[in-house]
Amino acid sequence: MHKKLFLKKAKISFCLALSLVFFSSNLLACTSYKDKSLDHSTQTVYEDATYFRKNVVSLKAANVESTSSDEDNNEETIEETTNSNSNSNSQTQAEITTSTIASETSTSSSSSSSTNSLAYRASISSFTFDEEAYNNLDQTASAYIENFSVINQNPELPTGCEVTSLTMVLNYYGYEVTNTELASNYLNTGSYGSNPYVNFVGSPFFSSSYGCYSPVIVDCATSFGANAINISYCSYSELLNYVSQGYPIIVWGTMGMTATRYGSSSWTDSEGNTVIWRGNEHCLVLVGYDVSADIAYLADPLTGAIESYSLKTFLQRWVEQDSQAVLVY
Repeated sequence: MHKKLFLKKAKISFCLALSLVFFSSNLLACTSYKDKSLDHSTQTVYEDATYFRKNVVSLKAANVESTSSDEDNNEETIEETTNSNSNSNSQTQAEITTSTIASETSTSSSSSSSTNSLAYRASISSFTFDEEAYNNLDQTASAYIENFSVINQNPELPTGCEVTSLTMVLNYYGYEVTNTELASNYLNTGSYGSNPYVNFVGSPFFSSSYGCYSPVIVDCATSFGANAINISYCSYSELLNYVSQGYPIIVWGTMGMTATRYGSSSWTDSEGNTVIWRGNEHCLVLVGYDVSADIAYLADPLTGAIESYSLKTFLQRWVEQDSQAVLVY
């Protein structure tokens, strides 16, 4: 009896040790960015969602495996694992919801798996524009990145605005690659009904496809061999400051900056999570702005030109599309 109790305590200690290793590695991953040439203050707000998801799933698998050999202790340990994952998810959700979220949210968000914050983000139905933060922007601030070449996504990639935006930025930095090459060889695609935070839903070569979100473009860039980080959920001033430093930023907005159509489509992904698609979704590259003139300059892959949009309207659409942004450097 004492031996069995000892084994039970040993297994619980092993699971706790695994959790400690997981959180320690996450902390090291977050702080490793300090060694790079750029100081990205927003990294502590929201790390690459794909990285988080992979580690949570790995932790869960490790804990389950460690208890599978003892049926007597299986139920107790799985319950402990679930609680650990639930606490992990709560902390991460607290971090990624630093942007103000409107009180009206999709009821389907509560059905998301406790280990998948990505589906949680995809199921949010409304986001709130911060009027005060916009009004507090430096009215004298302006910037413009010269010699930025625009690529038209059509006709080859009718739904490939995201990978085309990435191509434009890579070309700006001297990488010789086409948007079709990136789409064919480096973009992670999935079937209709998959999660846009995990992969491109459909294929950018087909007009019936949907698209993808920031973690997928980060993965695409790094798979190609470039340096890229997810700076989603940064403040308005931080977003503009990156451009002031000379970095073209891949951003999510809408086509022509028309209003987002919430819930234009919805589905259940392979993990049983409800995903609500935010219609009119479009990806562009922010290359300039003028606060006092209320102008945002965006390289638009849909028109093949640098378009001038209202800065306030752009930021509103950016927030509606989950305040997503990717920096390549």
